[in-house]
Amino acid sequence: MIATIFQEEFQNMGFATEVGDDRLTIIPLGLALHLEHLYTEDYTSCFKISAQHLLFPEGRHELLFGGGHNERDRYVDAARRWLNVDFPVLHAYLCPGDNDGGVQRAEIVTQTGDVQTGWNLLLGPVLIMEEGSTRVENKEIWEFYKLLANEMTTVMDTPGLLWVKCFTGKFSTGMVDVSCRLNGEHWESAVQELHQYTQETQISGSFQMLHQFMLLYPRPLNELSSRDELSRRVSDEHRKHEQKPDKWSAAVNAVTRLLRGL
Repeated sequence: MIATIFQEEFQNMGFATEVGDDRLTIIPLGLALHLEHLYTEDYTSCFKISAQHLLFPEGRHELLFGGGHNERDRYVDAARRWLNVDFPVLHAYLCPGDNDGGVQRAEIVTQTGDVQTGWNLLLGPVLIMEEGSTRVENKEIWEFYKLLANEMTTVMDTPGLLWVKCFTGKFSTGMVDVSCRLNGEHWESAVQELHQYTQETQISGSFQMLHQFMLLYPRPLNELSSRDELSRRVSDEHRKHEQKPDKWSAAVNAVTRLLRGL
């Protein structure tokens, strides 16, 4: 049923699809999704969604949640969350130059030893869920990345496609619920950063939940629009911290990052 719900939502957006046995293919994109219901607890259902494309034939998976008073409502909610949070980023990755749907792009250069690597960062819009309101905004689109920038450096030493899914929830009781997944797997050090941030966040209603998805992928240095400036600045930063290793944290020692605009 979940694949059929996804098909309905994609068709409403004008995409041709094929569906069968919990598998959905978005034909114009060549993107295949496999959807699996894992469990339902109270009014929330959890799904595993796996995506596969020629650009990542090994596939990537993520968890997906939907809430509602009946099965269909939960499935529709899950589909719409994915379409608002994850899909705009995937679409921007697969179709660069098309309407990015609020996705922000940035260029990064990392350096390990004497080897520099170019990266592109895609930041999806933030889905904000509050009492009586669900909306998508770009106002705080950089916030999670800024919080996790140092953690990112620890996983960028080997070039490859990186998927990061962030969720934070805070309730008026003071309870905090946080998750962060890297390539579909629990990312503990990032969770700790997000937990501290969420504890300090002030909310006005009974709850606030934030969802965001981001992608990082390697890019040849000569394809970066600001390659000369970024390369020079990251070399200077790397050399400066090599001269003063006592002031260079162990987590960032192997990889030096630079993000234009932050």
